[in-house]
Amino acid sequence: MNNAAKTKESGTESQCVTDSSSSVVKSADSKDGSPETKSQKQSSSKQHKRFWLDYDPMERFTAILALFTVIYSTSFLYELYITNRPYITVNALSTKGIEAGGIVSVKLMANNTGHTPAYSARIYGTVEYVKYPIDINATFKSYPKDLATLPQMTIFPSTPVGLPLLAPKHLPENVMKLIKQDNIARIAAWGTLLYWDMLGFRHYTDFCFLFSENGGEAEYCSCHNVAK
Repeated sequence: MNNAAKTKESGTESQCVTDSSSSVVKSADSKDGSPETKSQKQSSSKQHKRFWLDYDPMERFTAILALFTVIYSTSFLYELYITNRPYITVNALSTKGIEAGGIVSVKLMANNTGHTPAYSARIYGTVEYVKYPIDINATFKSYPKDLATLPQMTIFPSTPVGLPLLAPKHLPENVMKLIKQDNIARIAAWGTLLYWDMLGFRHYTDFCFLFSENGGEAEYCSCHNVAK
């Protein structure tokens, strides 16, 4: 009788535990979808929607006007900066010394086509011979910065400045032969001109020009002629 009672009591207790857990699950499910929770969410949504409506028409108009003024002012200042900042172009004027054993020199000209001075302008470049036609994927990032470096200068608008570049070594005779007879090499003058604008932002102009045996008019390289 005792064992039967215990078994009956254990079964009853087990049933209670199961029923209790079921009620917890049901309670949680009913809580998520309860009308009370939905009403709270709707009330919160209404509060957000009414936030803007709590202001009177004049205050709303003032806020919109202030936002428009900020956007317009920012756009206007940016356009003013873009219009008036310095823009440096680099052109090739002449070359000398394209001969066997010669030291090739190239005269460049930098011109500021903007409306404000270019400050602390400096040029890094060199003159050397390259294969022709030049590879469109060629890079010019390893030019020696200790060669043909002029002192810093200020380039004013519409005031061209001459920039000489000098080859670091004599032109070999075999290279001159390639330039003159086989037409598979050229003299290249290339580098970068750095400068700063009135607000202290840095800009650059990359340049690359090719010359044949008699110098003559420079040919622009197919790459390394960009400005920013």
